[in-house]
Amino acid sequence: MRIDGEKVYLREIREEDLEMVRCWRNDPEVNKFFFNRSYITQEKQREWFQKLIQSGTKIFFIICDKVDGRPIGTIQWEILGNDKRCAEIGIYIGEKDAGGKGYGSDAMRAVIGYLLSDGEMETVRVTALESNQRALEFYKRLGFMEISSGEKHGERVRFMEIRRQ
Repeated sequence: MRIDGEKVYLREIREEDLEMVRCWRNDPEVNKFFFNRSYITQEKQREWFQKLIQSGTKIFFIICDKVDGRPIGTIQWEILGNDKRCAEIGIYIGEKDAGGKGYGSDAMRAVIGYLLSDGEMETVRVTALESNQRALEFYKRLGFMEISSGEKHGERVRFMEIRRQ
């Protein structure tokens, strides 16, 4: 499956992407706002990929620049609950030279449009660390509204959502 934005297209992760994603994931500049900042070994990455394939509720895409097809980051979502009316999205740009160019916004708009246009999905959620002001502003610009704050994995977070209109 492929989802197109204006600047990017999203394609499903493949086994040959694992080392690239692992390198991004282990970069301290990328993972400083993750809940799990532990080093990911090749073995752990393969185990994660197998669980992803088997989950049925988690979808993981590679964000690619439409101009040259270069992978620049990831976006993923998980369907929450049995009624499949809510999903939670996570995103990061792994290529340092691709940050701040609108690729993340474009990828998010494409996924939100895809999820909310299916007729069943009603809500898309994100969770951001309170210390990640850049992400909080990013989500607000995309139309997410803060619904609450609290703790997750011992970190202060804000929960935000956008609903189908």
